[in-house]
Amino acid sequence: MVPLQTQFLQQSYLIHTNKLIDKILHSGNVQELITFQQRLSLQSKKLSLLNSQHKSIYQQWFINNNVATNLIARIESSHVSNEVLKNKVLIQLDTLLDAIEIQLDSPQTT
Repeated sequence: MVPLQTQFLQQSYLIHTNKLIDKILHSGNVQELITFQQRLSLQSKKLSLLNSQHKSIYQQWFINNNVATNLIARIESSHVSNEVLKNKVLIQLDTLLDAIEIQLDSPQTT
């Protein structure tokens, strides 16, 4: 039998976890997403530390949430470098277009 205090903690952690999942699902900001995912990992760690009949499930949640946190961080990191690369390519394209316009505007010599 699980003590009442453990049941209360489990219930409050699960409620907080549910709220975090809602925030993650509605988040459009990458930085917020990372923060919410880290908090979700912490909640699943707290759940996994409880002496509960669902301990193994909570431990698996913690492992999965850590994997998700790492993936989100990698995606965010790639996003930044992709933006830099995109800006470099746009500058090169703009320069190329200018060169083409100059070539087209210059008098043709045969």
